[in-house]
Amino acid sequence: MHRTCSALPTLPTCAAALAALLCAPAQAGLVNWQQALASGTRATFSATHITSPTVVDIGNVGSNREGDATYEFIVQGNWHAIAGSLLGSNTGGQHQAIRFQQYGSATVGATEYGVYDHSFDVPTVFGQPVVLTFTSFGQYGQTFLYVNGKLMRDYATGVGYVGMALTLHGQVALGGTLVDGGGLLGADNFNGSILGFAAYDDLPDVHEIRAHANAFFADDPVTEPEPNPVPEPATALLFGLGLAGLGWAGRPRR
Repeated sequence: MHRTCSALPTLPTCAAALAALLCAPAQAGLVNWQQALASGTRATFSATHITSPTVVDIGNVGSNREGDATYEFIVQGNWHAIAGSLLGSNTGGQHQAIRFQQYGSATVGATEYGVYDHSFDVPTVFGQPVVLTFTSFGQYGQTFLYVNGKLMRDYATGVGYVGMALTLHGQVALGGTLVDGGGLLGADNFNGSILGFAAYDDLPDVHEIRAHANAFFADDPVTEPEPNPVPEPATALLFGLGLAGLGWAGRPRR
């Protein structure tokens, strides 16, 4: 369980030591997550401990030939009666936001300002840390959602994906939506803390996405069976020859 220490009162030495132990998992989780980031696909931008809307430059996300992009968040949020933007811009040619909570609902969403409010139809997790990873396929115009390292996509029910490509890049608001003049769309501000955020001009594979979540929840890993590995052609050929040799050796001699 991850905890924040900001609300703890002044304590005697022994109690303070216990409080430090209780607070340690969140910090350790972020350190592990940062180490996992450093060993995988290079992020164009990363940050930790965002507690209020902040204007940042996340770089040339989605600038590759296919227009693919990934946005990864570790968040602990609270209910907001209107909406909660994790990342957004409604200025400078950008008109999108990634929603921790879509307008008036308790589901994760994405917004095209002036066009449509999309929902992934995945319930928003309130009051505890959750890892939300959005992978956007530019050429297909679709974005998929992973929760704590698990892909939520279900085509049969329409859950876990939306029919829009996320294209947020450059100067945006982290924990809100940037508007003309450098201000923020106040009603859309995220109600909570962004413990960690990373943006990628690429699509990390499912194993890397899962590894990042596992790194943060080191004491509560995602236990999902890995797919059976496919041997390389040369390895498969040698393995086949080995089986053939065993078969030949086992034949009765005349």
